[in-house]
Amino acid sequence: MPPSPAHIRELVTDYLDRHPDERPALGPLLETLDASHEVTYRTLPGHITCSAAVIDHDGRVLHVRHIASGGKWLLPGGHVEPEDATLMAAAVREVHEETGIPPAALCQSAAFCHEPAEQRPAPTAVFTPPADPADHARMRRTHAAAARTLHVRAHGPSTWGFRGRTLGRRADEGRWLRVVSVPLGKPRSITWDGTVHADTLLPRAVPRPRVDDLLEWTDPTHRYRAELSEYLPRPALQSGGPVLTRELDLPDSWWADLRAALTATAAVPTGRQAVRQQWIDRHFHRLLGIPTIQVASWTTGHGDLHVGNLLPPPLVIVDWEGWGRMPAGFDVGLFFLGRLRSVSLPIPRDSEDQLCGRPAPGTSRLSSLLSGVAGAAVLG
Repeated sequence: MPPSPAHIRELVTDYLDRHPDERPALGPLLETLDASHEVTYRTLPGHITCSAAVIDHDGRVLHVRHIASGGKWLLPGGHVEPEDATLMAAAVREVHEETGIPPAALCQSAAFCHEPAEQRPAPTAVFTPPADPADHARMRRTHAAAARTLHVRAHGPSTWGFRGRTLGRRADEGRWLRVVSVPLGKPRSITWDGTVHADTLLPRAVPRPRVDDLLEWTDPTHRYRAELSEYLPRPALQSGGPVLTRELDLPDSWWADLRAALTATAAVPTGRQAVRQQWIDRHFHRLLGIPTIQVASWTTGHGDLHVGNLLPPPLVIVDWEGWGRMPAGFDVGLFFLGRLRSVSLPIPRDSEDQLCGRPAPGTSRLSSLLSGVAGAAVLG
């Protein structure tokens, strides 16, 4: 499937945030996207093509001679094909087709030369913009309105949450503005106020972003919540989803800090129920094909512990919206499930014991089964 208008609009909008003087030139493109015209097809009034500026270590820029343009020397590029998932993928494919340079030999820029330009879809593309262009535009308008009300300027790339239900961007003075929405009439889940409650109730020994301000409101169709919190300039261990897709190298001290954070969290009393026995009863047989297990040991945990919510040293844990009571070992099991679906993660000997201590008899198996249910539900 070719790139969606929502994907293209997000790229253009982020570009214009950095280069607002080019808005008049790109205005017709935005109007075409708003009109729901399929801009990746080879049709009029206009359509998208992709080119790549390939620069070698000596600063030379690669050009190819395009016969179709009358023999002009141009950057390698061409039309978007149905199999191109993103505009980057289209540009990389064109470079390969026109020059023979393989995608693995390319880097996105000198600043990111360690990241291959080849783009492969993650096993679970759940952290994406809304599929409906109208919802995409609504969330962007809502985020801009929240920034004005909180007297901050949002800028930089957009970060979408689960299936476009949340949108976050960097704000002034080292802060991060995140907006979450839920349709009116739909009950608010435990995730609605989890971030603020975590900021208030968890000890500061648990490393997490602080929350500075909060805003709630409704429109005719949705309820919104805006959270202005501390901005973390460092990326997570991995972005794009909970499944690990590359090797990691973490020191023993990082694992010790993570265990200490989970231990401190487990000691916090709360009435928030992140994982219920009814959920386990409903999904165990359907997803694992075995009888339900009754949970005897409950604890307080993060609820969504994976590589996308953990920062490299020094450790910071983000995305506390779903924290609460859950079966003992659930967090640890879910974290390790993310690496079992992909590559081998180098971890210290007896790392599960390092994270949660020596488990009680049967606890390790139970946590593995529970996280398997969660993984099957999330990863499909």
